[in-house]
Amino acid sequence: MPRGRTFGRRPGHAGRGGRGRGNDEEGRFEPKAPKQERDHDDLNETKFGKRQEKIKELGLGGFGKEIRFLEDDPLDGLLTGMSGIWSDDDDDTKGGPSRAAGPVGKGEKAGGWLGLGAASKVDMVADFRSIPRAEGDGSGAGPSSSRFPMPEGVELLGAEAALEEQEDGSQALLVPEGSFLKLQLQASPWVLAEDGRLHEYSLVLAMRLEALPPAPLPLFHGGAPPPQGERVESVQLFKNGGVGALSDMGTQEAAAHAERWNWIVVTRKPGELLTYVDGRLCASVKLEAPKKDKEEAKKAEEEAQGGGEDKAAGPKPQLQEKFVIDPQFLALFAVEDAAAGREGPLAPGLCVKYLRLTSKVWTEEEVREELHKVRSADEEEEVRSAAKTSAAEQLSLQPLYARPPPVWLHPAFGAEFCDPFIAQSPLEESSLHVSLEVLALALDAMLHESGPGQQLSHAARSALNTAAAQLKDARKLAHKLAHARKGGGQERSFFSAVAKAFDELQPSGVLLLPWDGEVPLLLVVRRGALPDADRCSVAVVNPSRAGTTSYHVADGRAPPKVKYGTALEIGDVPLSRLADEAWWGGFWF
Repeated sequence: MPRGRTFGRRPGHAGRGGRGRGNDEEGRFEPKAPKQERDHDDLNETKFGKRQEKIKELGLGGFGKEIRFLEDDPLDGLLTGMSGIWSDDDDDTKGGPSRAAGPVGKGEKAGGWLGLGAASKVDMVADFRSIPRAEGDGSGAGPSSSRFPMPEGVELLGAEAALEEQEDGSQALLVPEGSFLKLQLQASPWVLAEDGRLHEYSLVLAMRLEALPPAPLPLFHGGAPPPQGERVESVQLFKNGGVGALSDMGTQEAAAHAERWNWIVVTRKPGELLTYVDGRLCASVKLEAPKKDKEEAKKAEEEAQGGGEDKAAGPKPQLQEKFVIDPQFLALFAVEDAAAGREGPLAPGLCVKYLRLTSKVWTEEEVREELHKVRSADEEEEVRSAAKTSAAEQLSLQPLYARPPPVWLHPAFGAEFCDPFIAQSPLEESSLHVSLEVLALALDAMLHESGPGQQLSHAARSALNTAAAQLKDARKLAHKLAHARKGGGQERSFFSAVAKAFDELQPSGVLLLPWDGEVPLLLVVRRGALPDADRCSVAVVNPSRAGTTSYHVADGRAPPKVKYGTALEIGDVPLSRLADEAWWGGFWF
């Protein structure tokens, strides 16, 4: 304790008003308004709280402010740092060391020691709606490329920042094709995990697209853009408007829409990642602990048999968990291989008008409350009116045919609901591409907001919505397959489409590949998750009656129909072989 500072009654201080520390009750409680640095008084801000705030500003308990002096004289630097704690905090006119006093030294950045900040939580907000326009900037509609102050911690890389005026007079940031947003957070070590990343958070993103992306649009994966040619698992906006990750596209009723502002919220906590669109739960993704690849596991086993780890080599790096945030570099909308075999832009007309990232994990009710605070009334009315619009109240084949037949006469309907009674009849089989068309249409109608699928659990609706999106992709390939079987040089077009589908297949993704040899087949290809994304499993599904022989598993519990188990799974297939167009050509001929 410094000289001259004691506890208890001090002589000569009893009658000095509110500044004394004696036992004189009149002196202790006599009010005297100190000079305030803020515009208003705060009853929750006590002297002890101010003292703790100053200590936090120094970083590491008071040793961070003058850390630059430690290079010259450790003792002087230690005493200089401690002087902030021992200073007279009762006198607000005598401030100790603060961030405003003097230049930032070595090893120190604005916001705290080594850029980690002093707050015990993260809460960064970037509201582009109210950014002041630069002088001389016109107020007409359309984008403005004049310079304007970007929110703290937000940077647009790859293009010049430009604002676009909206119909309500607010503004939004344009994110051109090939550019992305970089976020840098002020986060203290107390809120970060051992790997220096943020594991628990809620991210709010208000975005609009002119059209849904032709391929999954990565929103973020947690860090900087990956190197060229490297694939990472990201939280994505899928082609059907679903927002999810790890091939979970979420539910259809909570999907994002084109030409409309979509308020997307992503929350993460250990073992679970949730996505919301306009306050409605979209996807619930279960996160597993990171696993070592085969080579690392084999090496670890050899080291264990050889007597343990080599301590001289130092600690081994921890396996990276999925979707944890690097506070120094968080990339949003960073597209991998921007022009790799894709027609048109991936994010046409992408605009962002609001961003928020907080270290608090919101519940579903808190998500709705927070969105209600920042969304305008006209946006909420737009969402409500869109929810009331019903695309179809009953199943109809009108989208497929100009003059649709009754649905009960279609072979796909008979195969689904009348299977035991149509054996050896013309209704037993139909063209593969037609069956996929009807099945995708039926799933869309069932998963609609007014459809019967709303009675299912959220997990079931999410799984069906993902399957419906995969069936729609298979439908396109099935049509190309039908054209290829007619000849006329269409085989090459089908092979190219197959190779492109494998190139676009994400880690943990599923591809339904129709194939028509002697009998119609459906190949279900599942790509492995990282770090085994270069391997796949292929299930051969034979839905045809032809070719089923006695060695298949049979089920006769629905007479007169006998069902055969005709699925064969092949594991550990190299992805490079499946993506080889020449291999499929040899398989065809």
